[in-house]
Parts: sequence; C-alpha cells; structure tokens
Amino acid sequence: MAHTQSNAGAIWALGATQIIGYGTLYHSFSILAPSIAADLGVAVEWVYGCISLALLAGGLVSPWAGGLADRIGAGRVMSLGSVGAASALLICGLAQSTIAFLGGMILVELASAFVLYATAFAFLAQTTGANAQRSITYLTLIAGFALTIFWPLTSWLLGAMTGTRSICSLQRSISLSACHSTSGCRASPASRRRDRQRPWPLRRRCASTMPAWSSRSSCWAFRSRA
Repeated sequence: MAHTQSNAGAIWALGATQIIGYGTLYHSFSILAPSIAADLGVAVEWVYGCISLALLAGGLVSPWAGGLADRIGAGRVMSLGSVGAASALLICGLAQSTIAFLGGMILVELASAFVLYATAFAFLAQTTGANAQRSITYLTLIAGFALTIFWPLTSWLLGAMTGTRSICSLQRSISLSACHSTSGCRASPASRRRDRQRPWPLRRRCASTMPAWSSRSSCWAFRSRA
C-alpha cells in the first residue's frame, strides 16, 4: 500500500511540473507572441521564427539531457532544468532587442529538454520501476491539462497585467516552484544500474511511445499559420 501511495505521489507531483513546464515554456508563448512582437517592433512571424529556432536547439540537446538523467538521476536533472527555465524566462522578460529575445527563447527551449516529457518519463522509469508504463500513461493524462489551464490563464494575465515582461516574471516564479516537486525524489543507484543493463532501456521505450501529434514543432507550425 505504501509503495502504491508513493507511486501516486510521484505521478501527481510530476504531473504538476509538466503542467507548469508546458504552460510556461510552450503554450503561453502562442498567446504572448503578438504582444511580444509589438513590444519589439517586429512582425509576429519573426517571433514564431525565433520560437521555431529555439525548438530546434532544444531538440538537439535532448539526447545529452537524457544521458545526464541516466548518470545523475532524472529528478536532479529536472530540478536544475527548472532553475534554468526560470532564468531563461527572466531573460525573455527583460529583452529589449530581437537578439536578446532570440537568445532567451533558445535558453527556454534548451531548459525544456531537461524538464518536459522525455526527462519526466525517465524519472518515472527510475522511481516507479515495473509500474513505469502505467505511470507514464497517468502522467500523460494529467499533463494534458496544461493547455486547458494555461491558455485561458495567460489570456487573462495579458489583460490584467501591464505587458509581457510582468507575465514572464510571474512565470519565472511559477517555474521555480516546480523544482520543489521533484527535488526530494531520487532513483536509487541500483535502479539506475538495472535500467542501464536493459538491452533497450525503459526510458527510450517510453519516449518512443509519444504520439506523433504531440510534436511541439508541428504544433507551433500549425499555430503560426493560423
């Protein structure tokens, strides 16, 4: 019973981090893009172009992030990634030029490689063992509420707060809170050794089960055309 409760706690804590992560590092920018473009004095397509380049950078660093999760534990990687994401959001909020915003967005997506699904799945593989596949299914269902929560929330904040800089500052604080959800959870060295000894590590198997429609690049392409 205690083991089951521990698994449930890990899933709910991780679900909260995924809702916060996808909400602040991904979904909110589709709402903020027109305001960001107006603040910087550029076309909104330029903002979406920055986001696309940032997504590419995040994809390139993902394999290294996965290897780091294997070596030091996914929980620790996600905690560090949350701090990095908060710093990147601060840079975006303070950006006064297009180059500074592009640099901030690249840092945002680099940080996302350490806190979103791929690393979260590795976290569950390391902490829930044989129950990882079922846990990942539950996590995916919980994290699916990120868009439902953050789309209207960001729209409301955009009307209630003065500019995107204030919103980015608030998101930075929310991202910092996410690191506490996983900072206390660690996979044991024995479980990480067992995972590395598998001919096809569970972490990779979990990542391969992500549906094609969840590709962040395709979502951004769709939104930029809308």
